[in-house]
Amino acid sequence: MKQNLRLHASFIVFLLLPAFFYAFEELKTYPWLNTTYGFTETYDTNTSPITGKKAGCYPIGNGLVFGGLGAFDPVSSVNFICGPYYDEPFLGREELQCLIDGEKVKLHKQTIRWVKGADIIISSLINDKVEITNIDFAPPGIKALVRIFSVKNISGAPLKDLKLVFKYLILEKNVKTTLDGGKCFNAKFNGDIKKFYRSGFVYHSEKASLEKGNDYSVAFALNSNEEFSDIRYIAADLEESGLSKTAELIKKDGSKLLEPTKQYWDEWLASSTAFTTDNILVNYLIETQKMIIKCQQSHSGGFSPVYGYADTWARDNNGPVLLMLRSGRFKEVKQILDFFYKVARHAGFVAGCAGVTCALDETKNNESDFDWKLVGVPAAEIPSWIIKQYYWYYLYTGDIELIKERFPFLMRCLDGQSLTKTGRLPFQTDETYMWTLQNRTFKLLGYPNYYIGLRADSADSGFEWVAAAENMAEMAAAFKDVKTALELKKKAYEVRAATNKYYWMEEEGYYSPALSLFSDRYAMPHSNIGLNPLWVGYADEKDEKAVKSAKTTISYLLKDNFLMKTTPGVELFSGLVPGMLLYNLAILNDPLKEKAYEALLKCASPSGDYSELYYGDGSVWIVPSWGDGSYGRVRPWEGGVNIDALLFYLTGFKPGSDGVFKLSPELPSNMSKLEINGLLLNNSKIDFSVKEERGKDIKRIYEVKNLNLKSVKVSIDTNLVASTVKSFLVNQEDALKESGKIERELPGLGILKIEVLYEKAEMKTAITPKTFKKRWNYYPKSDIVYLTADDKNTYYSLAKNNKVLAIDIQLPLSAGDIYSAIYDEKNNTLKTKMVIFGPKVFSISNLHWKNYEFWNSWEMQNMFKKYTEAGGVVIFMSEPSQKEGYEVSPKWLEKLLDGGKWVANWKSGRAMASDDFTETTLKSYKMDSFNFYNKAQQKEKKAVVYSKLGKDGEGVAEKSVTDKKYSGYCEFELSVARGLQHSILIKAPSTVSSYDLNLEVRAKSGFVRLSQGKKNVKDKHLEINYILSSQYVDKDKITLRIGALKTKNKITFSLVEISKLIITGQNPLAEVMGFKAGEILENSIGSLTYEKMTAPIRLVENEKYAAIVMKKAGNGIVIRSQLKFSNLKPVIFNLINDESRGKILKYLAKSSKNENK
Repeated sequence: MKQNLRLHASFIVFLLLPAFFYAFEELKTYPWLNTTYGFTETYDTNTSPITGKKAGCYPIGNGLVFGGLGAFDPVSSVNFICGPYYDEPFLGREELQCLIDGEKVKLHKQTIRWVKGADIIISSLINDKVEITNIDFAPPGIKALVRIFSVKNISGAPLKDLKLVFKYLILEKNVKTTLDGGKCFNAKFNGDIKKFYRSGFVYHSEKASLEKGNDYSVAFALNSNEEFSDIRYIAADLEESGLSKTAELIKKDGSKLLEPTKQYWDEWLASSTAFTTDNILVNYLIETQKMIIKCQQSHSGGFSPVYGYADTWARDNNGPVLLMLRSGRFKEVKQILDFFYKVARHAGFVAGCAGVTCALDETKNNESDFDWKLVGVPAAEIPSWIIKQYYWYYLYTGDIELIKERFPFLMRCLDGQSLTKTGRLPFQTDETYMWTLQNRTFKLLGYPNYYIGLRADSADSGFEWVAAAENMAEMAAAFKDVKTALELKKKAYEVRAATNKYYWMEEEGYYSPALSLFSDRYAMPHSNIGLNPLWVGYADEKDEKAVKSAKTTISYLLKDNFLMKTTPGVELFSGLVPGMLLYNLAILNDPLKEKAYEALLKCASPSGDYSELYYGDGSVWIVPSWGDGSYGRVRPWEGGVNIDALLFYLTGFKPGSDGVFKLSPELPSNMSKLEINGLLLNNSKIDFSVKEERGKDIKRIYEVKNLNLKSVKVSIDTNLVASTVKSFLVNQEDALKESGKIERELPGLGILKIEVLYEKAEMKTAITPKTFKKRWNYYPKSDIVYLTADDKNTYYSLAKNNKVLAIDIQLPLSAGDIYSAIYDEKNNTLKTKMVIFGPKVFSISNLHWKNYEFWNSWEMQNMFKKYTEAGGVVIFMSEPSQKEGYEVSPKWLEKLLDGGKWVANWKSGRAMASDDFTETTLKSYKMDSFNFYNKAQQKEKKAVVYSKLGKDGEGVAEKSVTDKKYSGYCEFELSVARGLQHSILIKAPSTVSSYDLNLEVRAKSGFVRLSQGKKNVKDKHLEINYILSSQYVDKDKITLRIGALKTKNKITFSLVEISKLIITGQNPLAEVMGFKAGEILENSIGSLTYEKMTAPIRLVENEKYAAIVMKKAGNGIVIRSQLKFSNLKPVIFNLINDESRGKILKYLAKSSKNENK
């Protein structure tokens, strides 16, 4: 469950501050603005439009305010603007337009780029008349996005009517304009959350105008070659008064705000580990990714995927944690750990997601006064990631004291998960590959998609739990808690054994990604899950099963462009997969690793950002209706994981608790030099470099410099794939016999130099992807085939008296699978008498990921036709649900039913036997009543009140009624007609809540609560209706009681009236189906309107709405039900009976003749 903790509303202001300087002057004053990484996006939109999914996205942020440029036309558009914190509601998108002589002009020549070494973006918009240059940045500590911009007349003639318009697109629908001096705008967002916007020009207010409620513009004239320059900023604050302070700061410092911004990024990057190669693209991706991630770290510590989402997510922080640790930025990681730790203490649950502004009680920091057993924990996955983040932090920093202090919290993260007795865990269901990918795509893609059901058990959760438990054992041992370490190792061993038992498929050679409700395996490879055992640390390169699983998964899903499918049926993939693939191949030292490295580089956008989802060709995928490039960009999670994998591939650096610098560097063919400056491990720091001089023979030189006064241990793996070593020197001495892994203890400031001369052989890197063939399911004969999406209880109930085959519809089934369960093609006979489609099954639904193509296939049509012609019965129980999907109406079904059809709706009510061909009437006869306020009736009806119940459910300490209100229960007697159903009406003052008027009847087993029916308020009185089943009316008098759910609540009622119900008319079909004559059923779950169908059960007093409709199809029967299962059971068992089914078929044949008449 996504848990959000948010506080406060936002107040945002946009102002343009004219200044008397020129943007080009800034480029002269600050020459570093001209430095680049060698990459500038350039467009001519006259010939090639800007495509968001291919364009770069350039974020600017300082932990308080954020915006992203580049993904829209013009490239200077700023999207997902938010502040003064990284959370909802967002301001939305700002778009710049230029008008000349009142006409909007196209600025077709556009460029955008990073300033090297700073989160500052420079863009230009040009046509044949004007040139606009923008410098966008977020000054540190200031709640504002700042743009310095310049407009230059390059037309060669005066431009007398120029206007720049800043459009704020989200305001169009949400803002009401009030021209209140300062031009104030009020908007409602997310219900009660409000934002206030104010626009103004500090120096040239006479040039400013406000149009249409969302256009802020400035008009001016320019002579030829003249420039107009200004500063626009978007400020944000929680208090309106804070906006003025921000405005004064920007007015005071103007363009000089560039100086502290550059200084901040210079210092921040200088204090991180520097990775430099002779491949400028790799350098670009590494450094920009650091800034992309850092600029999305909220002021409160967590990293937020701000371009499309809000809050900070525990899972998504994996990427920032890994990359910040590898980059030596331990401080940022500690801030993440602190944030989620404090959230758990404050909120009382381990949050998967939390608002960045959630209130944190700083006084609750003492572990000894806190009971972690009372803290809620997500079912799986997220708590394991939190443990992994602490473990990664420990490996890099050696900070065992933090681990020891927070070990009770980490133990709760582990033990609080929903681990079954069999050692299995569910999915968390918000995994990117599950919810984000599957939910957004299953209606748009073909079938089979091989997606995983939300109710399945997860191999992935098992991998993560075991890895987390083993990491916990290692950390417990490190602070000398041997007993706990041994217990954790034992638990990890048991869950590992269960994971291997349930998910490992020996014949297929890989782990099944999931198990169904009934423990059937999802027998297909899955990229994210198949790559996870090695990536998460469930196994290493020595584990035969994990290695075989990874290689087999890759062989099925890797394409010739070296990008992986998610499943055999889906080429779209999550943005994590390129990094996970590269990590797997690197740890296996597989020859394909260089190809995976090249594919990872191709997935980066021109700005260096990585996205949430991708097409199979490596371009960004976004739900088409959401807009091109409009979501899921500059992702800290995916970007962090991918660049961390890239650095692991290049360096082979694996931190360990032993404090040894272990490196296994790789130089791909497009790189001959790698330098690492300031690699941190625990409290030690080294420089490392590797370079090659390439010819027929290749000379590789490794160098390690100890930057500490104390000694450090290093281990350099010099093993080279497919190579013949000719000479091997360590510090100029021959060490050919020692070649391979060189381990040394370097003294303070010491240097280790290794030179290897080798000849490299050609390696095979071409691939021939294996074709996945879905395993056919074989099913035995049965009485009933029950297809279900999330319900085991109905299966168990049916299976008490019948041979029932349950099939989990969440599995990636084909129509042929269902066909093989219900029909024997070889002998042309039924394999089962009845097929029941359980609730929500016959639908297009994210509950089981079946789309319209699945249900409307010719195989499905053929299956139903053959099955019903052979006499089979089909029951559909699927009710409509806006959350779970919607029921399908394939054309073949209407044809099968000869024009019969139904529509499900939300109207519900009591149902009664009332078929289409007999006149059925419900009559009500009053039997008795009780006026609670009448003293004589209180005595006559033996009314008593009591506040407590005994162990047997009977009242304790009864007393007479003395007041019009009471706490607890009021018990009384009423006269009834033995053996008949009754209706009961309770009247009470409208001030009384219906939740406090719970009616119970005494039965043989004790008091039974009755379901509330129709409710309304009439003449200031609340009226509630109930149905009393005949099974409770075996005497001439019954005992009722009325009590509140919370016994402390004081309640009252004025009248209870009971009436016997008699249905007149014949109901032959309903009676054959198992319903008693004159019986009124419980409320239906919605109802059905229908055409050319027979309706044996309809709603009381509303014959247009049915609870069941049915029709003869071939020699079989098709039924659609909205009854609760308890009411449907007699129908099911009678239709299993050959004699009853024969009678029903005869009646339906008569029904068809009447329809034809």
